[in-house]
Amino acid sequence: MKARGTAHARFAGLLALILLWVWNVPAVSAETEVYRSVQTDTMQIALTFDDGPHPHLTPKILEILDRYHVQATFFMVGQNIVNYPDTARAVLNAGHEVGNHTFSHRHIRLLNEGFLNDELGKCEDVLEELYEYRPHLSARRKGPLHNLSKPARRRWIIL
Repeated sequence: MKARGTAHARFAGLLALILLWVWNVPAVSAETEVYRSVQTDTMQIALTFDDGPHPHLTPKILEILDRYHVQATFFMVGQNIVNYPDTARAVLNAGHEVGNHTFSHRHIRLLNEGFLNDELGKCEDVLEELYEYRPHLSARRKGPLHNLSKPARRRWIIL
């Protein structure tokens, strides 16, 4: 029973962590393919953290994830990576996935396709220059994607 109690405590801790970071769920275009779940042989959950790295919160999150031996995906903003490179490096060094969350964190609905590609490209370039890391995931910044061409939507795996 002790192992089951430990598993419940881990789940409760992770659920609390998730709830601390939930702000809102943006609308999704009918043209966008979204995966809300995948079939696995075991119970799993995907943890994601957006808008970092943050110089105080990200290290605390890393400590909690390390304590429970949990991996997560951190969708980082390019300007924050430039401002807090050691914090971003700590995320990568801990073996977590890092995704692209644009360079300046502007709303997609305010961007045309060219500007969005620039935003994603700048963030990608920062990660490449500082850490020789190329993200393959992008968390979209609020707003529909229907105003973007299919090639632009397919350039990134957008969550």
